[in-house]
Amino acid sequence: MRKYRKMKEDSNRIADNSKENIKKIEELGENLITTNKKRLKNFDNLDEIIKDIDKEFAEKTGIFNKKDQTFLWTAVALQTLRWYLLEYDFGEWAVDKDSREKASEGGKREEAARKNYLNENKDNNKNSNNFIPWTDYFKNAVPYDAMKDDKSNMEGVKNIIIEGVTAFGKNLSPSKHHSATLGHDPILGYFFGTINIMTSTITYNKTLFPTNKVEYPLIKEKVEFLETFFTSIRAGMDDYKRIPAAIIRQAMHIESDTNSTMGLPIPFLDATTQQKFLEQGWNSNELAKNLGKFKDALAKNITVFLLQLLISYFINIVIGNLHLLFYDEEKDGNLDLYNIRTQKIIATSSTISSVLNIAYVGTKIYVGCQTDNMNSIKDGIKKIDLGGYINTVHQIVKSKKLQERIRREYLEEKLYEKFLIEREGDKNE
Repeated sequence: MRKYRKMKEDSNRIADNSKENIKKIEELGENLITTNKKRLKNFDNLDEIIKDIDKEFAEKTGIFNKKDQTFLWTAVALQTLRWYLLEYDFGEWAVDKDSREKASEGGKREEAARKNYLNENKDNNKNSNNFIPWTDYFKNAVPYDAMKDDKSNMEGVKNIIIEGVTAFGKNLSPSKHHSATLGHDPILGYFFGTINIMTSTITYNKTLFPTNKVEYPLIKEKVEFLETFFTSIRAGMDDYKRIPAAIIRQAMHIESDTNSTMGLPIPFLDATTQQKFLEQGWNSNELAKNLGKFKDALAKNITVFLLQLLISYFINIVIGNLHLLFYDEEKDGNLDLYNIRTQKIIATSSTISSVLNIAYVGTKIYVGCQTDNMNSIKDGIKKIDLGGYINTVHQIVKSKKLQERIRREYLEEKLYEKFLIEREGDKNE
């Protein structure tokens, strides 16, 4: 009887333990299901979670607070003062008309060069008759030297109106045809002039590039510039010698006009502005010679460049160290995030200073072009902050790299807290 009672007690104890274990298993199962549901919900909302973390990161690394703004604009002021005080030396700019030659002298050189080229290069290819043979480029004058409309032409240069350059009902003037035609642009001419030579056309320095066919010396009917462009491409495909020959012919004419009495216009400007500068004696050659004075003071200008670079770098170091000295863990939080703010201040101040410099230089050059004042253009060029530009690019790259590295670390830390630590908390409940 005693034995039976003991067996019954043992059985009851085992049953109770089993019930308790089953209950624990059920609770663990419920906790596991709840945890997995939370984790699945987090995974479903992963994009939103990352977005929230990035927003939080941006807020903690923003520089719109009073302290950071003080450092930012102090740095901007110092960088701007730096480039305003440092300027390159281009010497005294002046026009030298005594060294120029008559147009006929350049023309004789050009004619001799054309004949020599034809003697040294023979055309043995059989090509389509639809295009001008490349040898004709050297036999004839360039088409954009034509100045008179054919009598029967009602849509030629007499209909091209460019203020200060051309007038309605008038043919081109010898003293103004350089600014009126894009073939005479020292740089753009290698595009427009080459096409003109290959298609016997003339293109004017005006919006939409109005173009006419030419039967030298007469200007003929109107043609679309785009049409001449594609014609030149087809001509080049028909005979591979055409394009290089046209470029060489263009170079010959540019060289012959460079030192002429009027000279070639300053490139990229509108025809009206080009003509005003030409009448003051300022052509592309005079501008190049005066810009070349940069090398006359090369040692000084290299020193200016190095000072631009070193002083801008020194200002960044001073601002960066001072900003770190004002770090307050209670107010500013994580030091890595604060360091991003420091780098943002440096990169942003350098960028603002460079933008101000570009605006200053651009305004000076623009005003000079609008008022035909070469000294204003010179004053703008002298202030170009080459060293500052290099430092700005370096600081932007450096700041972005640091910001991206710390952002990744911050994101990983926050995701770990969201998924793994939350799971540990669920286990402990």
